[in-house]
Amino acid sequence: MLRNPAWLHCHPQSISLWLTGLLCACGTPVAPPVPPTPTTVVLTARAPAPAPVPAPAPAVFAQPVTEPVAPLSPLPSSPSAPYSAAVAARFPDPLVTYRTPAFEPGRSGFTTNAEMQSALRGLEQAASPINGQTQVKPLLLGTSQKGLPLQALLFTRQARIDPASLRASNRPTVLLVGQQHGDEPAGSEALLVLAQQLASGPLQGLLDRINVLLLPRANPDG
Repeated sequence: MLRNPAWLHCHPQSISLWLTGLLCACGTPVAPPVPPTPTTVVLTARAPAPAPVPAPAPAVFAQPVTEPVAPLSPLPSSPSAPYSAAVAARFPDPLVTYRTPAFEPGRSGFTTNAEMQSALRGLEQAASPINGQTQVKPLLLGTSQKGLPLQALLFTRQARIDPASLRASNRPTVLLVGQQHGDEPAGSEALLVLAQQLASGPLQGLLDRINVLLLPRANPDG
C-alpha cells in the first residue's frame, strides 16, 4: 500500500470512513464458540420388591379338660343363719332392737306393703302433740304403676302444714326417700325406724329446726 501512494489522493472523507471500518474490524473481538451444555441424566433407584408374607399358621386351641373336677364342699350352715358359727361369733347381733315387722322374732322376710301402710297409720294415730307442737300428717304423693299408694309422712311443729305456711316458716324441709330400687328393701326399714324416732323418740328435737317429709317406700311394685 505504501508503494502505491495513489490512495493518498482519495477524498479525505472516504479515507476517514475506510480507516474507521478498519479499526472497527480490528478492534471487535471474536467470541469463542459456546460449548454445548452437557445433559444431566438422573438415575432413579428402583425399590426392591417386598418379600412375600408367609401365610399365618393355623391356630392351635387347647383341648378341653376331660378329667373330672371335684365338687366344692358345702359351706357350714346353722339353723339360724346362712353362715358359719365363726362368722356369727365375730359379728354378733347388735344390742339395739327395732320394732318393725321385719324385725319381729322368727321373721325371715322384709316388711310387706300392707304392713308398711299399717305401720304408717299407727304412727299417725299414736302421735299425740307433745306440748301442743309435734304433728305427724300423712300425705299421698301418688300411686305406682300397679296402683299402689305412695304414702309419705310429714313431721313438723308448725301449726299450719300447707305448702305456703311451711315456706313462710323459714325452716328447711328435708325429704327422705327409701327403697327406690324394689329389690333393696333395707332402706324402707331404716326410714320406718326413723319415723318412729321422729314421732316419739330421740329425734323429736330436730323438728325445732327443720320439717321432715319421709317416703319410706318409693317403689312398692318392686
